[in-house]
Amino acid sequence: AALREDPLLTPHPEYLALGLNDASRQRAYEQLVGTADDDGFLRSVREATDGGFPLVGEDLKTRLEQAGVRLEPSKRGPRPTPEAGDEAGQLQITY
Repeated sequence: AALREDPLLTPHPEYLALGLNDASRQRAYEQLVGTADDDGFLRSVREATDGGFPLVGEDLKTRLEQAGVRLEPSKRGPRPTPEAGDEAGQLQITY
């Protein structure tokens, strides 16, 4: 498919940084998007997106879990009702 110029659109600076001229930028962009992503990576992105969870590295994941942030889907079924005075699982916000 041929690319066409559109006077209403301007190239993003990151796209412009891909090469010195239009031809080299187009080749570089085709190489970037033409490479298939790893299946495991795509699965992780889909699970995080579908579940509304952040996709983060191990260091940040550990810190968030220690802070009580839920990063994985919970078990299916009804949620247990918290006991009176039970604040486990509540994220404490400090200023």
